[in-house]
Amino acid sequence: MTSIMVVDDDGDVLIVTKMMLESRGHRIHAFSDPVLALKHLKEDGCAECKIVISDIMMPKITGVELSKYVKEARPDLKFVIMSSMPVHKEEWRNLIPFTQYMDDFITKPFSIEEVADVIRRLGREQSKPNEA
Repeated sequence: MTSIMVVDDDGDVLIVTKMMLESRGHRIHAFSDPVLALKHLKEDGCAECKIVISDIMMPKITGVELSKYVKEARPDLKFVIMSSMPVHKEEWRNLIPFTQYMDDFITKPFSIEEVADVIRRLGREQSKPNEA
């Protein structure tokens, strides 16, 4: 399955998200500290990672900032931002800054089906050959 980095400063959300995704066969790199997640991505490479799923509001580095740093380091990675803000799926790009670094949005709380759908869609996008 897919290797995914999950970043959320809320330990409970992080553990539940990790368990949900692992139950679907994904390999998860879980971080409660966005600075450590970025360091892992840059130094250790996380070469097999295909998707980063990050909370939007975190100390040290916000998910918005993290999306920019991740895309600068690894433009091939898909980046999904998650938030408990009451935002409709079709409106998030109008409300969150710098969405050019993000590929999708998930509202908390979420179901495993919602996350699985996003992962499947992003996986299909990554496997499509680039149009010339």
